[in-house]
Amino acid sequence: MGSFLLPDANSGICRLLPSQVELSSHTTERAFLATDPGRTSILSQPNTGYNWYRMKEVYSLDNAPLIVEVCFAWGLLSNLSLSISRNLQGASWSTWSEQAELAKDRQHQDLLERHYGPPPRQFAWGEISTAYDPRGGSSSIAIRYRSGSVVPGPSSGGLARQR
Repeated sequence: MGSFLLPDANSGICRLLPSQVELSSHTTERAFLATDPGRTSILSQPNTGYNWYRMKEVYSLDNAPLIVEVCFAWGLLSNLSLSISRNLQGASWSTWSEQAELAKDRQHQDLLERHYGPPPRQFAWGEISTAYDPRGGSSSIAIRYRSGSVVPGPSSGGLARQR
């Protein structure tokens, strides 16, 4: 299980370890798909202008298993959706409960509070928030980038590797 590092408050860059992949608002879909995490990601909702990919690898964030989804709007990274997973074998409606999902939402809120302080969490590069969707039965951490807000890394496509 790799590690996911939340966006740096100043640069907005997220890191995936051990692959050393960095994600920012300048990450192109093509560059992401050329990385190990990108090659194994699963595309959902293609051909809408917004391509969402669910990373196959489960990452760890503060010692909790994390499901990571990335969204590209017309070829550039625009959003990440993070969700702590209690059941790595796959969730089902038969095991879902509103109480458990609200507890997960609280865990997301506590995690962001430890890393960034209380809301609102707005930065020059974008924003980070939590969301609970009672109709969809899910909770997540939402990272939204403003287009062109982060200086691209040294590698092509705006996808940088940590040195």
